[in-house]
Amino acid sequence: MNLGPIKRTVKKRQEIKYQGYIIDSYVNCGGYAKKWASEWSNGNPDIIASLPGFGAHFLEAKHFPTMPVSESGNKNPMTELQKGEAANWQKAGVMSLGILVVGGPTVKDTMVALFLPQDEKWGVSNKITSWVPYRTGFGYDMRKLMLEATQWLNSKKS
Repeated sequence: MNLGPIKRTVKKRQEIKYQGYIIDSYVNCGGYAKKWASEWSNGNPDIIASLPGFGAHFLEAKHFPTMPVSESGNKNPMTELQKGEAANWQKAGVMSLGILVVGGPTVKDTMVALFLPQDEKWGVSNKITSWVPYRTGFGYDMRKLMLEATQWLNSKKS
């Protein structure tokens, strides 16, 4: 029996669950976020979000429960279509980033970091923020991540 579609469905459900935690984290940081992508909008980023002082930005969320945070050189999990859409938004002046959720099996055992959608690999050596753990009652510190991402992006413009 082929379990491929079942495993993909379970993985997608887990990814959507973690997108909810990310959205809640924005609200807990004083921001606003909504799930944007759907099965009818291939390539669009998963989440549109905003924090005071940072403006609107897009996130493509990926969840890898078994990837250790010390590992580097992991292949970028975004599809070519997703990378192309992120590039289009960036050209239009909108910050578009990848957010990687690692760890599990429960949310309290996870951490997130931000990456550039166009990078070939996502790992310790090329993340643009530190790893931020999930804190019960608060969520992920999205304000810290966006501050680090903005500083990193501004340093590359100079």
